[in-house]
Amino acid sequence: LTSPFPRFIFLPLNNPAVVPADMASFMKDDDIVAGVVVEGQARAYPQWVLVAYHVFNVTIGNSPLLLSHCEICSGTSSFTPMVDAFEGRTMSFQIHGIAKGTFSVYDYQTQTVWSPFTGRTMEGALHPSRMDRIPLIVEPWGDWKKRFPETEVLLATRRMIEVRDHGRGDPNTIGHDFLPDGFA
Repeated sequence: LTSPFPRFIFLPLNNPAVVPADMASFMKDDDIVAGVVVEGQARAYPQWVLVAYHVFNVTIGNSPLLLSHCEICSGTSSFTPMVDAFEGRTMSFQIHGIAKGTFSVYDYQTQTVWSPFTGRTMEGALHPSRMDRIPLIVEPWGDWKKRFPETEVLLATRRMIEVRDHGRGDPNTIGHDFLPDGFA
């Protein structure tokens, strides 16, 4: 399973810009989101962006978060990307390949292979380890906004998906940050 070279087939989205709900005119009430609450801050990730990136390395407040999404089964999971075996340092992730019926991810730091839905290692330097799960809610944007009116949401446009860099990447950088045209 482990490759000696990083794979840049699907680049993750790292710390994308977010906006308050009242500035999210690009969102429709029936858009499905995966929502998390970390350090008392609610944040939503639209499914139409999740399916394009699959892996998100983000920070909410001072807390790192790994979010993964499978477009085939519509499964989404979130974890704290830290383990004791890595001395409590934050890891960042990217898609690795296919394993056990879904995709696998690996961390850039040790290239350990992980299940994106159990948060457990499959092989590598940190095996056996597991990340702590962060609860999430999958529901329509309108319901999430009512539940958490002070929420933030990933700043995204449909154009963001159209220009998605699939299959390209600079191996000297981690991931791909994107801010849509018209936002500074």
